[in-house]
Formats: sequence, structure tokens, C-alpha cells
Amino acid sequence: MLKGICTTVAAPLLSVVTGTVQDASTGEAVIGAAVILQNTTYGAVADADGRFVINNVKPGTYTIEVQMLSYQRVVIEGCQIKPGENTLPLISLQPSAEEIDEVVVTTVRRLSSEAAVMPLPRPETTPPVTKMNFAICSVLL
Repeated sequence: MLKGICTTVAAPLLSVVTGTVQDASTGEAVIGAAVILQNTTYGAVADADGRFVINNVKPGTYTIEVQMLSYQRVVIEGCQIKPGENTLPLISLQPSAEEIDEVVVTTVRRLSSEAAVMPLPRPETTPPVTKMNFAICSVLL
């Protein structure tokens, strides 16, 4: 007969963080907004309805950052995550109009290559239309 010591290790309860990201001026979903728990590997991207789900989060206090191109970044500090499901209040992002400098596109034509000295092909001309056929279609109802 075997005798031993049996121990049970309780798994820590994990959390699920859910929420919705919307445009503050229109109320529309901000598709693709990144929701990140700072200083962790936890994060998610908002779906077509602006909803996000972050699974397997250890309970604790986090700083949540929400960002998307052409919107001002939102930082929520001191967010308490408890075991189970945690739904955050609606997150509204303010549109951001950032002006960028002009973009100049330049190119260089190389004259020292074989392709540079080859004559360009002339486009074929389409012969003029001399005869036209007209078809009359009718639909019987």
C-alpha cells in the first residue's frame, strides 16, 4: 500500500476585460483601435462594432491605453481588474487632425543604360470605324 501526501494547488482566477471604442464626434465604432494594458503583454484590437476582449488577465490594477491613427490617444490610469468579467465604460476617442509637411516625389532618368537609348514603341492606332451595326433588342414581358 502506498501512502503519500496529496496537495492541491489552486489555479489563480483570471479575468476577462471587455469594452467598446467609439468616435467621440460621430458615435461610430473605431474599428482597429488598439487597447493595451501598459507594461504587460495583454492587449486587443477593436472589431467592426468597436468591441474588444482581452482574455486571461491577472487581477490587479492597470493603466489602459487606447490608440488609433488619426485619433488622440486615451490613457485610463488605476483601472482595477477583478477575477471574472470586467466591462470597461465606453471609451470615446477624439479625432485628431495632424498636419504633415508636404511630400515631394522625385525621380532620375538614367541615360547610361541600354534601356535608356532604345526607341520607345509607338502605340498602334486603331483604324477608324467605317461601318456600324445596330441591333435592336426587345424584351417580351
